[in-house]
Amino acid sequence: MAAVTRYKTSEVPRQVAEQARLKVVHGPDRGMTFVLSSSKAVIGRGEECDVHLGDIKTSRKHFELENRGDGSWALRDLGSSNGVLIKGASVRSALIRSGEILTLGETVLEFITSDAGTRIMMAPARAIDQIRADELALQAQRERVLRLGGGAPKRVGPAAIAPAPAASAQKKKFNPGPLILILALVGLWSLISEDSPVKKRLAKKKTEADRIPIAILPPDQLALVKSQVDPLVRIGLREFQNGNILRARQSFDEVLRLQPDHAVALRYMNNCTVELERVVKAYLQTGRKQLDAGKLREARGSFQSVLNLLDSEPSSDHYKQASEFVDQIAKIESGDLQIGEVPKLVPLATPDRTPGGSP
Repeated sequence: MAAVTRYKTSEVPRQVAEQARLKVVHGPDRGMTFVLSSSKAVIGRGEECDVHLGDIKTSRKHFELENRGDGSWALRDLGSSNGVLIKGASVRSALIRSGEILTLGETVLEFITSDAGTRIMMAPARAIDQIRADELALQAQRERVLRLGGGAPKRVGPAAIAPAPAASAQKKKFNPGPLILILALVGLWSLISEDSPVKKRLAKKKTEADRIPIAILPPDQLALVKSQVDPLVRIGLREFQNGNILRARQSFDEVLRLQPDHAVALRYMNNCTVELERVVKAYLQTGRKQLDAGKLREARGSFQSVLNLLDSEPSSDHYKQASEFVDQIAKIESGDLQIGEVPKLVPLATPDRTPGGSP
């Protein structure tokens, strides 16, 4: 049986040996928090489960969580009727990280790992309406990006327009000769004319063809993009103010994929970078102090937090430093290295960035 402690509030301080926690956002157990102190836990309505839910629409043993040790947790369905919903899709297995929203039956859980900031861990559970609104906004924005980029056809619903019968297409025979001649002449002009669009595009040498400047969109598409951008900006600002830097950066990044010149998104992407660097440096310094004091487990947790925060930037100097310290802690535990032999924390150059301020 895994060590799980149940609390009747979401404002629970960080616990000794805590590895993760599940906040109940919605459902019969709403407001409760389950703190996991071991690397594996079974969730369901059965009394034998580590996380026992009162939701009768969940299975007796619904799913299992297991810590992989690299900042991610493996979710495995245990034969439930409807699986677990993540971002609106039913999954039977998945790798999840801190901040993931899990839905089973009528219960919605917010998963938070122990390396999250204290403010995030003790914050009230997120409102279910806001979670659903955020997921719908992100999904709509992704679909919009795909349509603008030609990546996916526009879905018009289950009742798609039926294709014309093959017989009607054969009533008239089309002569492609004139069309081929016209296309050939246009192609030749585009290669030899100084004013041709082809030569103009080559001269500009654009490297960000996947981004569509909003200024060149027709009015109807301009309005549609704005309707997708504004909710994402609000999400990003709220997450930044709540200290959820990675979530904020994701929202602003998606805004810039739609509108590369969006002033607020550009400013706050820079703010996110500055704040993320500050947090990473704090974790590195704290981890080094813990290591010098012989607190190997706490030190590993601090350095692992850096690896989690910079998961998308494994080539960065901070990521490499944290990874080296994790390796050195493993050598100390095996007796191959002494604490005094671990190199000191090397100060790294700080990029010349300043926060952009409020919009």
